[in-house]
Amino acid sequence: MPNHNKKKKIISPAHPSLNKQIQQPKTGVNDLIPVWSYKYFDTKFYQERPLTPEESMEYFHVMKRLENKTWGEIRQECYGYEHKTCHHSIDFKEFKENAGFISRYFDTNIPNDLHNGEVFSLRITPEFRVYGILSDPFYIIWIDPNHRLYPVSR
Repeated sequence: MPNHNKKKKIISPAHPSLNKQIQQPKTGVNDLIPVWSYKYFDTKFYQERPLTPEESMEYFHVMKRLENKTWGEIRQECYGYEHKTCHHSIDFKEFKENAGFISRYFDTNIPNDLHNGEVFSLRITPEFRVYGILSDPFYIIWIDPNHRLYPVSR
């Protein structure tokens, strides 16, 4: 039985020539196929900016495609000429600092046993992200079509 407490460095099979190493987390979900849950979904945030029909189609297309992979394979997906990872963990402390309501939402809506879970970002398009807690199941909390919860400088 593998030891999930050790971080393993693996080479991305999608781009072996880059010799890119990706840190594997301690969560033990890498061999699992994702299951989505909306149990803790933030409907108030979503109502501020619902998806367009085109965004909805893209969302379901990507989520359906990801259901055929393991979390380990999902973590290794790359894009662009720099081969940046599409889907990755987020530093929760930094995430909360970007949007103050995130901390309040967690404190009032997410059970304590999930507070130390791995906050994870799924890339739907260059600007569209899905954020949740990586566990079994993956708890989808925010659907963010404008990348406003965790903005990045380009």
